[in-house]
Amino acid sequence: MHFRTFAYEDALFCHTIRKRAFTELFVDELTPAQISACIDAYALYDYLRMQKAGEFFIAEEDGVPRGFMTLKRLTRQKAEIPLIYIDPEHLGQGRGRECLRWLEQWVITNWPEVTRLTVDTVIPGINGGFYEAMGYAIDGETMCLCSGLDIPATRYFKMLPGLEAD
Repeated sequence: MHFRTFAYEDALFCHTIRKRAFTELFVDELTPAQISACIDAYALYDYLRMQKAGEFFIAEEDGVPRGFMTLKRLTRQKAEIPLIYIDPEHLGQGRGRECLRWLEQWVITNWPEVTRLTVDTVIPGINGGFYEAMGYAIDGETMCLCSGLDIPATRYFKMLPGLEAD
């Protein structure tokens, strides 16, 4: 896989695979109202806005986008992964693991002071095992606000080998 920064023309891809994930994969864990709220939480222009608010990457294979990820620095020592999605047609083939490892390495290289990386998921029954297998631990419960609806989420974290705090 090759990783690059998000470009304007990637917005439709990101919007489409995120919508497909909710409508095809998450129906057993979320209610119809929660699915609608999550889908409606991001319009096409929101992906363009996210590009300016933090780090935004596209994972591609042979020039074809397969997934996307965003990173946000919270404090000097903390960062979060607000979004990480793989095209549903390409799940179960190691692409998610490769994307998460790449993100972690990006943080270690570019934000060496960051020692704690977090990710929230509204579908812990589906991807909680994935995060745990990747070395993340449960940090507690939280809420994700999607289109005005609070949706319960599980927060995971991983300690990274960052620099010591000043």
